[in-house]
Amino acid sequence: MRLFTTQLIDPDDWRKRRELFDRVAASTLDTPMIYLPFEPRENDVITQESNLIHFAVGGTRHTAADSSNYYQTLVLDDVMFNVWEARNKYSSLMVVADKTAFTKQDKRNALYATLRRCYPQVQIASGQFFDTYRLASTDLISPECYSTRPPKLVQPAKDASLPSAPVTFHWSSDSGAQTSYCIEIEQRRPRVIWIEGESFSTDGGWFPEALFADFFSGTGYLTDNWKADKATTTALVPSSGKYRLWVRSYKRVENDHHNFITLNNQTLEFAENGSTLFRWVWKNMGEFDLAAGTNPVALSRTYGASDQNSVFIDAVVLTDDLNYDPDRDLLWTPIFDSGDVASASDTFTLPTPLPAGDYRWRVRVFNGDKLLDAGGKLGVSSGEGTFSVK
Repeated sequence: MRLFTTQLIDPDDWRKRRELFDRVAASTLDTPMIYLPFEPRENDVITQESNLIHFAVGGTRHTAADSSNYYQTLVLDDVMFNVWEARNKYSSLMVVADKTAFTKQDKRNALYATLRRCYPQVQIASGQFFDTYRLASTDLISPECYSTRPPKLVQPAKDASLPSAPVTFHWSSDSGAQTSYCIEIEQRRPRVIWIEGESFSTDGGWFPEALFADFFSGTGYLTDNWKADKATTTALVPSSGKYRLWVRSYKRVENDHHNFITLNNQTLEFAENGSTLFRWVWKNMGEFDLAAGTNPVALSRTYGASDQNSVFIDAVVLTDDLNYDPDRDLLWTPIFDSGDVASASDTFTLPTPLPAGDYRWRVRVFNGDKLLDAGGKLGVSSGEGTFSVK
């Protein structure tokens, strides 16, 4: 008799996929709602396996048609306030947490630490790739701390143009018993035209992404598919004159591909071999004489014999402030911080007028040590509101 043996290698991504299915299916049997945290525009398993999740819920207890009523995918920042709002909706709740994600693991860890802090009786089941957090109705109703939706900015209206007078700020909040607030205001550096890489055209084979590098501005960066054609946009130049051009890029390998930017019929190379690898780098592309109005800008590549390795473009900057260095000088400068104002009011007026310029502001509201954001910091902050003073 002969015995033959072999070893089957089960890749981690297959085992992770299977564990996700099993945990979602088991959670569906145990609770009326499942929350699945994820990060948008990243290589996140919750996004990749959306069909699998839908099937796990629909095939276990519900029909495929109504399975979306029993789970929600939530961006990390939205998990805590959704848990708080669930207290009057569900008899129990399950959070399925990816603990081996490729990106934002520190942010994920902070979120789940906050969940444990606010709901110390939570039942945690640990797996190889995922943990599940089960919250009973008593946990949901009586937390040690909580989170709410970000405050909504009411006044000034978005992109409002205001006269030179003391500005009044107004917001609305779901924080419950607001005990204090803090307002921050920043002024935008004038004479700087900032173009996000992801705002360039994508018809030539370029596309926006946010998977493989952190610390970008905007919502991501621009990258190229193999043999991509040009990516284009226009820069609105307010007045004729001499402008300096900057490009912020990220290079990962030495190769025989070349990267170019074209402005005013001049084409110049950036991210050449010898540039710093695995780090965002600003390159000064020199000075250009530009006419007032729209000026076309194009990004392009040539492809050699080396394997494909995309270049990332975060931003392009034009400025007639020839001393401005985006690697050194802030685009937005803090000009006002109210500090912690002990008040339940949702209105604040600056004591003096602001000078002419472009501004953005945000408010953070507090309820003592009870109100936390998803990262565990005291208070909940609004998004940014923009306005100008003439």
